[in-house]
Amino acid sequence: MEKVSSAKAQFVRDHSREETVYFESNHCFIKGFGWFMPRHLPEDELGVIILKRDPNAIAKSYWRVGCSPLRSFGRNWLITPDATQSIVPPPSKGGLPPKLTYWFAKLTKDLFSLLRSITKHVSGSPLQDPAWVTQYELEALRWYVDETHAKASQFRERFPRASYYEITIDDLNSLTEIHKMLRHFGLSANDGLSDIVGKPTNLKTI
Repeated sequence: MEKVSSAKAQFVRDHSREETVYFESNHCFIKGFGWFMPRHLPEDELGVIILKRDPNAIAKSYWRVGCSPLRSFGRNWLITPDATQSIVPPPSKGGLPPKLTYWFAKLTKDLFSLLRSITKHVSGSPLQDPAWVTQYELEALRWYVDETHAKASQFRERFPRASYYEITIDDLNSLTEIHKMLRHFGLSANDGLSDIVGKPTNLKTI
């Protein structure tokens, strides 16, 4: 991660000029390279936007697009309940420790996925995951949201000289709120801002 953050900082310097701002929307910031950036860039020149949304809505959104700690795609991008030094205690089932619960749930989901692929041409109705696995999957996603929020608070405490701004995902559709956020960072918008605020993009469906 030190190597990644060093390369990221160099990229920022290469693409920044006087009177310009480098902006990046990247959820990997709080889960990785962001913690190393103050080693390479002046802390008081860093601005962090904390984007907030109803935690249950976030969990359901991940669920809708098939991204969870129990699926291979999700494991590439999300914090999993077996992570070391988590701030929020991960969920558990049946009296098992959180890490064992996670691995047992992952093994069960993988097994049922394999059984579905084997029986899909034999059975008329698809084989469903056990109810407890589905419930745990949603609990793990909600935990991921809470853990990410906790990391954001911890980051803010560790690097107090950076500038922070909290905004909800709904307020991103408000031109007034966007202007307020820009003013917080000492910025102003160009005339094209009104053409993109409130316009749906990057919609995901399954």
